[in-house]
Amino acid sequence: MITITPRQFRDVFMSSVSQLSEGLLRPIWEGNADPFTSLMKYTVLVNAARALGLSSAQEYRRLDSVFYDDAVENFAVAIEHENDNRGIESSEIPKLSRCEDALKVLITYTRGGEPPGLLDRIARAVRARNSNTATWLIIVGDPSNTEKLAWLFYVFSDQGNLMRLDG
Repeated sequence: MITITPRQFRDVFMSSVSQLSEGLLRPIWEGNADPFTSLMKYTVLVNAARALGLSSAQEYRRLDSVFYDDAVENFAVAIEHENDNRGIESSEIPKLSRCEDALKVLITYTRGGEPPGLLDRIARAVRARNSNTATWLIIVGDPSNTEKLAWLFYVFSDQGNLMRLDG
């Protein structure tokens, strides 16, 4: 099975998002969550998989998306996309935690920066499931910027705390 790093995923994700015009992305975000989720799952994530040389499947084993090389059951990346970050500890994180060998990507959103405690809630939920923190990437989109969606990327430090993925 191929291994995808958080940095590799971030780079192809940003490339895929940048291919969409903000004129398309922002009105969909501000309108209804369903079309935005579909755009993310069936355009952004499919394009990201292709950029990695992988195939993708949506709604596989109740995961929003998986990326795979030779066979879908040997997926290298598992993704959960959630517009509303309330309840991700009991819904999205448990689903991703079951994907032991894959890079686990959680995409969620805030308005106006980090909501109080969001990263702490995510970190606690991941650690509580004894999940390998080295295989997680947390993406937080912030649509409050009037010009474009801002994306923040987080990985776990060796101490088990979330930190920004820079560079």
